[in-house]
Amino acid sequence: MSLVDDSMPLLDVIYDYLTAHVGHTTGWLIYKGYLPDEQDQCVGIFETGGLPADTMERENERLTFQLRVRGARLDYVIVRAKWREMFMALQDSLPGVTSILCQAEHYGPLVWNDPVGRVNMTTNWRIIQLNQDIQEHVYFKTMDDVQNMDNVTNMDTLEEA
Repeated sequence: MSLVDDSMPLLDVIYDYLTAHVGHTTGWLIYKGYLPDEQDQCVGIFETGGLPADTMERENERLTFQLRVRGARLDYVIVRAKWREMFMALQDSLPGVTSILCQAEHYGPLVWNDPVGRVNMTTNWRIIQLNQDIQEHVYFKTMDDVQNMDNVTNMDTLEEA
């Protein structure tokens, strides 16, 4: 699994992760920050998951983002399958090199129709990342690295991998 450089903006990190793990399947393009009006089948990622970022006293950053999957008016089953594919790729993932965890705020999609009747499925996400002060000393490659953090008492003793 290749990890993404977290010096990139959040949308770029999520976009690169999704394209590497799910890809642009036929007819389903991933857009950052918008969805084109003329296209029915598309996926959008947005920088807010409807909740403010939470710094938790500076030990990490809890950023939010939103994933939206949209399809044609009668394509509920198809949109649901694409949403699930995206959900499974992101849930409990490590999209970036300083990501600790990525989790959905809810386990089912928020379902609604847009003004032209297209099916939309949305999920709000939190991604927990190490604080910038700690990032200088820590470099996680796998979830095992994160779990081994329980044994560390002094962050200054960690060395970069």
